[in-house]
Amino acid sequence: MSEFQDGATYPQIKEYVLEHTGLKVSNSNTGVLAGTGCTVLVSYLIGLIPKAKEYLPTLLMDGNSLIYGTVEARSYVTAIYITVLLSVVCLAISFPVFNKKYL
Repeated sequence: MSEFQDGATYPQIKEYVLEHTGLKVSNSNTGVLAGTGCTVLVSYLIGLIPKAKEYLPTLLMDGNSLIYGTVEARSYVTAIYITVLLSVVCLAISFPVFNKKYL
């Protein structure tokens, strides 16, 4: 860590993140977009399984059922709890990964 006291170059940051977290930093926005798209796609595909659908955050994208009154709002509670939990976990993980003070 002391080697980065004067500042770090982008390749050094990438190497540091890879060594300490096992995560590969993308060089372009396309890589980030592809990773995010794959995550959404996997979540959507898991949602095709009827028993798993009610637990996924992608259930929250289906607002038409609420508008037309075919589903009650309480059927979304589990998906909301899981979405909040996953958001908090991702946020907690992001602090040590992106804490540039140590890079």
